Amino acid sequence: MHFHFKDPHDAVMASLEIVDRVQPAGLPLAHIGVNAEPMIYDEGDYFGRTVNIAARIASQAGSGQVFVGEDALPHVTPSGFRLVEVGAFELKGIAKPLMLTRPSMTGTLSFLDPRGGPRPAMVAATVAAGIPVGVYVMAGTQP
Repeated sequence: MHFHFKDPHDAVMASLEIVDRVQPAGLPLAHIGVNAEPMIYDEGDYFGRTVNIAARIASQAGSGQVFVGEDALPHVTPSGFRLVEVGAFELKGIAKPLMLTRPSMTGTLSFLDPRGGPRPAMVAATVAAGIPVGVYVMAGTQP
């Protein structure tokens, strides 16, 4: 399953919320990869290199973890979380190892975005509906 966000910060915050909510809901622990770059949108779906890399990043994250790829870092200003470097990973189909970071909350999760305003209700609805173990999250624009 994948989600698209226009703002990479929202992608990271939603990913942390998904990880925080699935276990208490009795669902399998998610492992999430976040990537941000332009992607292709066609007939209701996103695809391309950004989506593929997000999926590869998710495959490196352990249960209950969120990893953020280096392509997303220039677009993410930590607010409500901090980023910890995990290391360089070789990902299938990617020529050079990518540096991955792991976000961790600096406070408690809230339905209010730390920058002001409500958080997307989509996360709560997704968790309530049941979510697969592998989730990848992308943020970016259409080329």
